Amino acid sequence: MTIDHLFICSSQQGQEAEQFVQLGWQDGSSRIHPGQGTVNRKFYFENGFLELLWIDDLEELQNGPAATIGLQERFHWQTEEVSRFGLCLAPSPELDLLFAKANTYRPDYFSPGKIINYFHFPKLPWVFKLPFPPKFNPQEPLQDALGIQELTKVIFEIPDLNGSEPLLRHLNQQKSLVFRDGSTTALIMEFDDQRQDQEQNFPDLDLRIRY
Repeated sequence: MTIDHLFICSSQQGQEAEQFVQLGWQDGSSRIHPGQGTVNRKFYFENGFLELLWIDDLEELQNGPAATIGLQERFHWQTEEVSRFGLCLAPSPELDLLFAKANTYRPDYFSPGKIINYFHFPKLPWVFKLPFPPKFNPQEPLQDALGIQELTKVIFEIPDLNGSEPLLRHLNQQKSLVFRDGSTTALIMEFDDQRQDQEQNFPDLDLRIRY
């Protein structure tokens, strides 16, 4: 199983990421999502990227193709029991069975016939699978200011976690993924097996980065 990228819903139009810039990180390409009503800000590393996602057109989000996929609910994480995070997986044969009964979403910004398979369990990240393998663009800047290279583990902390959900049981069997009970909802990204024994905390994003 390969993680393509992670996203965090932003309430400040991505300005929370200025904390990354202060550490020397560089913005990658950004994208408006036609029909979805969102726009992003991305930060790349060697085997994926972190995406900040925010609402650009609320009417489009509420009435377009993404209206029923559970995405807009993610932007109410401050007042509802819902995760602001997303976990994107690259396609692989082992995921075919897991996603066989998943929901489908056809974004306007994908080429015809391409769909996203997803699961929407409010307290869990919005888990989805792309229809194509990860695409590496050598022009995207990598985040070497902290000496990080590869994302090696992702930990989601979720209050009152119910580990019986089949999706969760499957994901928790992966070496690079951990879902565990926590006092608050949080995302922890570990790079390079945390060989530098360092940690940065970004409370505005409910994010901790270890390297």
